[in-house]
Amino acid sequence: MKRKSILFFASVLALGACANALQESSSQADTWVEVKDSDKVFGFLDEDIKPILLDDKQEATIKQKGDKPLFAMDFETGGDLSFSSEEPSSNNELKPYRIEFFGEASTKAFGLTKEHEFKTETHFENATVSLSSKGEDLTSITQTFSTYIAETKKSSNPLEYEQGLYLDLSHAKLTRIIFEEAFGEGTVLEDRIFIDLSSSWSSFAPLFPLVDIFDGARPYFMDALKDRCSDKKLSLKTDEKGHYSLFASIESKEDFADLVKDPLDKLFDRYVDIASVKTVVDGYIDDALREIKSIKGSLSIPFTVTSIGDIGLELNVEMNEKKKTDSSEAEDSSDFAVKSLSFSSEIALSHGNEVDVSDFPGDLLDHNVWKEFEA
Repeated sequence: MKRKSILFFASVLALGACANALQESSSQADTWVEVKDSDKVFGFLDEDIKPILLDDKQEATIKQKGDKPLFAMDFETGGDLSFSSEEPSSNNELKPYRIEFFGEASTKAFGLTKEHEFKTETHFENATVSLSSKGEDLTSITQTFSTYIAETKKSSNPLEYEQGLYLDLSHAKLTRIIFEEAFGEGTVLEDRIFIDLSSSWSSFAPLFPLVDIFDGARPYFMDALKDRCSDKKLSLKTDEKGHYSLFASIESKEDFADLVKDPLDKLFDRYVDIASVKTVVDGYIDDALREIKSIKGSLSIPFTVTSIGDIGLELNVEMNEKKKTDSSEAEDSSDFAVKSLSFSSEIALSHGNEVDVSDFPGDLLDHNVWKEFEA
């Protein structure tokens, strides 16, 4: 998997994060009824979302649902991941593998009220990562894995910034091995990696400060939800005890695109100043969706008059079969192919002083520590 495929894989993860889902249980289906005054109830949701979106610091804590993995990926590779002492096969046959993540993760973002120095962190603390092939368990390792995206000030006079993606693999041996397979034969990754984002960062500069975009986008987001509720693409239910649930079933790529891409398109159409961002995001999502054969899952946002409850994700993605003749470009040829992805989580949102950013690394500019890597 070369640059294009790796960026696509990241796109799928990002798209999955947009569909926070909590399935309605059978008991809920028996006791919950459709909301009659939907405008009033959507007003509650709007007020619940507002303080989160307008804060400088935001966090999502992501937990697995029951005994399902938080994230799983089925893939094929020509590399030998059996960790056996036998010599690897030389027949170029792709071997099937499955990797699963169990545990808890958190995503923190801060600097959302600033034009510069936005930072975000995704951290898996002591996650159990399991690798199997054809039903045989190959290994299971407990590891910690962190990624950061940050704009960091290099100097004040002249004012200069560095933008990058950082991967801390120092306590994530198995993840590093999978990444090395994905990047291609002969790739050796350092413990801590820096990937320069400066060439693409400028395209997204008009989005900052992000809270201004969030504030302006919120009414259009709410209108998009109302439209889909009117079209019966979403259901808004209540237990008539002050609890509400916004629910949608995702049965196809078209359903997913309708929930994710169409509202974004309408949002970007309202902001002429960020037309360049629309082009980048649209292309990125379209490329991702072209690689996908099918998507199934569900979306639900549980809330009350005063708060949003835990939300979650149930999403299963099946990829198109990748043929060796799909591309004539050498950099796109690969012996690593993603077959399917699944997400299953419950997500709790917090903001402001509840978000602890004290553990964010302060040495991101030190490239003796964070070794630059060409993705």
